[in-house]
Amino acid sequence: MASGYRLAAAAGCLAAAAGIFGKLGQSAWAGEPGASWLQPVPVAWFAAHVAANAAMTLCFVRALQRLPSLQATVTSVSVNVSLTVCDSDQ
Repeated sequence: MASGYRLAAAAGCLAAAAGIFGKLGQSAWAGEPGASWLQPVPVAWFAAHVAANAAMTLCFVRALQRLPSLQATVTSVSVNVSLTVCDSDQ
């Protein structure tokens, strides 16, 4: 049971990371001021976004195999929201 919660928490962490990678890639494509260091690697940010989403899906599906769907979903979403809120405070 504990491994199911760990997998759900990992899925939430990976979802937050995917969001960050997506924002970095979007900043690189848009050429936002202060994002000039991102310009050479927008494809790398997109690839990281896709990889994080794939890993997140894998972790979440494995968590669903070990936990009831409500517990896996609440754990994953709560970790994702917590990390996303921490990131947006900066």
